[in-house]
Amino acid sequence: LSSSSNSNPYKQNLTKLATRATNVARDLDPNDDLRILRIKTGRKEVIVSHEKDFIVIVLQEWKPKSDE
Repeated sequence: LSSSSNSNPYKQNLTKLATRATNVARDLDPNDDLRILRIKTGRKEVIVSHEKDFIVIVLQEWKPKSDE
């Protein structure tokens, strides 16, 4: 996940997704604002913090606990 060649598609797509999610939150309640968007898949977790002047994207791999 740390490879810079992999980061650009994440940046482009997650920026668009965070902007759309922010718009949906405002459509539902104009006094509310989306602060953090968290997406968890089977192997990865993405956390996006979308602020006025910047966006922070955290990508991490995770493994579910085994039932041992």
